[in-house]
Amino acid sequence: MNALISVFKRTEQGILVVALALATILPLIDMVGRPLGGFHLVATAEYVQQLTLWLAFVGGMAATSQAKHLTLSTSEFFGEGLWRDLSRLLSYAVAAAVVAVLAYASWQVVAANKLEPKMLPIGIPEWVSEIIMPVAMGVMALQFVWNSSNKWWGRLVALAAVGGAFAIGLVPPDIAYHLRWLALLVLAAALLGAPVFVAMGGVALVLFFSEATPVAAVTAEVYRLIDSPTLPAIPLLTAAGYVLAESAAAERLVRFFRAVFG
Repeated sequence: MNALISVFKRTEQGILVVALALATILPLIDMVGRPLGGFHLVATAEYVQQLTLWLAFVGGMAATSQAKHLTLSTSEFFGEGLWRDLSRLLSYAVAAAVVAVLAYASWQVVAANKLEPKMLPIGIPEWVSEIIMPVAMGVMALQFVWNSSNKWWGRLVALAAVGGAFAIGLVPPDIAYHLRWLALLVLAAALLGAPVFVAMGGVALVLFFSEATPVAAVTAEVYRLIDSPTLPAIPLLTAAGYVLAESAAAERLVRFFRAVFG
């Protein structure tokens, strides 16, 4: 089992490295090639869009497995013991439920795009690339269930929360409007340690559902964001920030200004 997990993590990291490298190099080739000889790669923007999509969702899986998501946790105030374990169980159970519903919503988006397939420049349907959304969300939901507790009964509670979230989807629209209070439960989970993206996505799901809007609208809007013309800046700025952080540039700047101004 440990060997399988190790292989999965190495694969995850390999995908991230390759995707970030390509998403950084492709715009640079265009930036340098155009003024020098008019050389450019065809459909660079589309490639970068899909690479950024993979970076976001594979990165989300990596962050979940390492518990590195941005949180607003107050559970540290409880100290080690029962209350901290319960807060972890509640926050992770809600996170698992929200992410599982987002996985289902993502699959609906992929299925809809599969009906009218748009081809990528390399000759494969766009939905093939999009399938990373439900796969990553599904894996993240399982990770939240597994990490919700060190005991099997706690993991079963988290799994039951996932089932409960899908059961709510069977509620008639006229009753769904009165379930807006679930947004408060999501926010409470965020305060207890659920990732910020779970709070944002969970509240959006509750509000959309209460208005009888398909939950696929949430992930459809997320996917729509990859059409932004400024998207190539994301991997470039990420790479630049990593280089600056690892080279201790901030510390050298502090020493420089102290030397200049005393």
